Amino acid sequence: MKKLLLVFLFASNALAIPQLINYQGQLTDSSGAPLDTTVAITFNIWPTPVGGSPDWTEAHAAIVVTDGLFHVQLGSVTALPDSFGVNRWLGISVGGDTEMIPREQLVSVAHAYRVGTVDDATGGTISGNLNVGGKLRAGEGSSNSGLYATAIGYGNSSNGDYSNVLGTSNSAQGNLSTIGGGSENSSVGEADVLCGGVTNYISSDYGTIVGGIENGVSGYGGFVGGGWGNNANGDYSNISGGVLNNAVAQYSHVGGGKSNFTFDTSAVISGGSFNRARGKYSVIAGGGGAAASDSNSARGNNSFIGSGRRNSTVGANSVVCGGDSNSTVGQYNFIGGGRFNTTTGLNSTIGGGYANHAGDGSTVGGGGDNDASAYNGCIAGGSGNTASDNAVVGGGFNNNAGGNGSAICGGSVNEASGASSFIGSGQSNIALGLYGVIGGGLSNTVGAKSVVCGGDSNSATPNLSTIVGGYQNSANGGLSFIGGGYQNIVGDNSVVCGGTYNDASEYSSAILGGDQNVAGPNAAVCGGGHNNALGNDAFIGGGVTNNATGDVSAICGGQGNEAAATFSYVGGGYGNKATSTGAAVLGGENNRARGNFSVICGGGASTDSNVVVGQYGFIGGGNHNYEAAQFSVINGGASNLSNDDYNVISGGFNNTTSTDYTTIAGGADNVVNGIYGAIVGGHENAAGIDGFVGGGHYCKARGTYSVVSGGGGGTFADSNSAAGTCAMVPGGQACQADGNFSFAAGRKAKALSQGSFVWGDGTNAVIQDSAANQFRVRAAGGVWFYSNGSLTAGTRLPAGANAFTTLSDSTKKRNIRPVNTSEILKQVSILPIKRWSYKTQAESIEHIGPMAQDFWNEFQLGDDSPTISTIDPSGIALAAIQELAKQNGLKDKKIAELEARMKLMEAAILQFGNMTKESDHQ
Repeated sequence: MKKLLLVFLFASNALAIPQLINYQGQLTDSSGAPLDTTVAITFNIWPTPVGGSPDWTEAHAAIVVTDGLFHVQLGSVTALPDSFGVNRWLGISVGGDTEMIPREQLVSVAHAYRVGTVDDATGGTISGNLNVGGKLRAGEGSSNSGLYATAIGYGNSSNGDYSNVLGTSNSAQGNLSTIGGGSENSSVGEADVLCGGVTNYISSDYGTIVGGIENGVSGYGGFVGGGWGNNANGDYSNISGGVLNNAVAQYSHVGGGKSNFTFDTSAVISGGSFNRARGKYSVIAGGGGAAASDSNSARGNNSFIGSGRRNSTVGANSVVCGGDSNSTVGQYNFIGGGRFNTTTGLNSTIGGGYANHAGDGSTVGGGGDNDASAYNGCIAGGSGNTASDNAVVGGGFNNNAGGNGSAICGGSVNEASGASSFIGSGQSNIALGLYGVIGGGLSNTVGAKSVVCGGDSNSATPNLSTIVGGYQNSANGGLSFIGGGYQNIVGDNSVVCGGTYNDASEYSSAILGGDQNVAGPNAAVCGGGHNNALGNDAFIGGGVTNNATGDVSAICGGQGNEAAATFSYVGGGYGNKATSTGAAVLGGENNRARGNFSVICGGGASTDSNVVVGQYGFIGGGNHNYEAAQFSVINGGASNLSNDDYNVISGGFNNTTSTDYTTIAGGADNVVNGIYGAIVGGHENAAGIDGFVGGGHYCKARGTYSVVSGGGGGTFADSNSAAGTCAMVPGGQACQADGNFSFAAGRKAKALSQGSFVWGDGTNAVIQDSAANQFRVRAAGGVWFYSNGSLTAGTRLPAGANAFTTLSDSTKKRNIRPVNTSEILKQVSILPIKRWSYKTQAESIEHIGPMAQDFWNEFQLGDDSPTISTIDPSGIALAAIQELAKQNGLKDKKIAELEARMKLMEAAILQFGNMTKESDHQ
């Protein structure tokens, strides 16, 4: 045997996925003829294409194969394993044969709209809320209020009761709260733990901070484990590192760093420079000089100075670690070393350098002539730098961190005038707005909460915009992003990763790269050139001159494609258009999906090719196919036309379906113009209402529920036709089944009346019925009927004969014995013989013969009492005739003897009479 197998895998709702795989195939003999049989088939799923051990085996003992086709459901006998995460191959063995070669690789369907599980997932996005157990929320603007709350992501707030917060802009607000991530953290009250950086704050009760930038605890049992602006401020406070540390309140501790200020009872500073521990329990780890004038001063209660000379801690709990002529005038100040450095405000720090000035809470790490006289400013080094309130300058020269909380790492003539703005390096960069960031480069400008990483003459002035690099790029909208490139433009919430002249100026649009691409609101272009994703939420993956103008439309690639309607889609190819809601063209050339939710998989040609006009229509491929109605399917082929709803054309050429629910499997120039009609294949065939044509040429199934299986010929005169309701022509040539429920087969068979059966042999002549419900057969070679499988019992009508002959060969008989002809004659003589009519015939039609029951009672011959075999009456008649012949022979003999005796008697009488006459004469 050989096989042609088609495997179809179907997925359904993930909440109730069926654990079955539909499998269809075709079995043929060695000549390619389809089989009709029942066979056993064994299926194996292998991890390799050759060799190995099967992962799964299922045997089907009796699969019915009809016209070569069979269907099974894999998993219906043995449950399928969950082993399809990697490649698998299907092997098949038919009957006792070895497994067919090669094994077939199992593949997936084109779409799957829900899945049961996500195995081995490595990425992706979950949009919306994800609730696990009690409360778990991830994403922007997350907020879980109350018991068991957990928030993961940007803008989080747990608001008490067993809270747990991760991400950016966090706030826990009491009750056993925990914040595990960075940026603007805040936790108010109770057993808080905050492990993350940037603007951390914990107020009261058991709080702990392990992370950097503006940390605070402000309450009892507090702890700060990381750097910059740490402030424990409460009972049992402990700070173990960083700059500008402030552990105010009882039992405070600072483990190291610059500008450490421990003011009040039990304060400790164990090292550093410019330490002032003048207050109660202050500590200075070293410093000083040979004379009193060289010594450091920790005048405040519990202040500390670690080293150096002429350092002064005027305020309580101040620290000077070392250096020369450094002065901490206010409380909680720190000077690490250097010369002629002055801290005039509270909590200020100077690490070293020359003639630096630090104001309230400010820090100057080193350098010369740096001015951090504003509140909480920081200058790490360099020359001529200025830091405003809470601002930072890391180095360079003539940099100005003028915004509150701004920062400049280095470079020259940079200005961070926006609050909390940042410039990493470079020259003549300007950070104008709040939280603006410039990483480096030349003449870049940022606005509030915006970022420019580098490059030249880039501008990111709106809120939360970002430019990584490039030249003359403009981030004109808030929350926008430009990765690089040249003269790219982005709007609110939009992204351009690179390329040139790309325009993502609409809201939430994205362009990953390429040249002269345009993205509309919430739209995206991954790359390519001259692509326009203008619809809301539209997408273009790449290619050239593609246009996604419909809302939520998508084009994956190709050239000159158009997705013009809502939810429309073009996978690729050239010149394809999806112009109605939900329409899709997966590929090919110049295809048109014009119906709502219609699909064209591929194919096409250089001009307007496959077209779906009806909604929910489908064209699988081919070219110049046209789907005009809804819910209809053309799988492929060329120049096929579906004119009405719910139709299927599987392929072929120039086939047409004109009414609802019709099917054409293939062939050419076939037409189905009746509802529920079907044509399997062939050429120039036609099917009407519920009609069926299997194939052939010029075949017509015009009657309702009529069938023409095939046949026909090269001209209309040779065609087969079934015009009657439920009529059938199984094949042949020039056959007609025009009567309702009629049947015609063979050559030139005409069943023109209702219920007629006409069979024509190969004779080139018409055979036709003459009445309804007639059975008429032409068999010029004779008719044979067999009643057993070995063809040893039956009857036949020989060619040219007018009567049936019955098999009566002695070699085919058994239990042969003589009969009692005298008894049979006696039984015949008493057997009632009557004149009668069948109830199924007219009363005028009469017959003579016995009743079957009387015949059975007398002879017990045949199969049963209601029937009489045509053999037995003949045998009985011959036996009776033999007996009559025997009896007649005996009678003839007796008569002959009597006649002889009569002659003797007559002779005697004559002789006696003569003697009497002679006596009288005497």
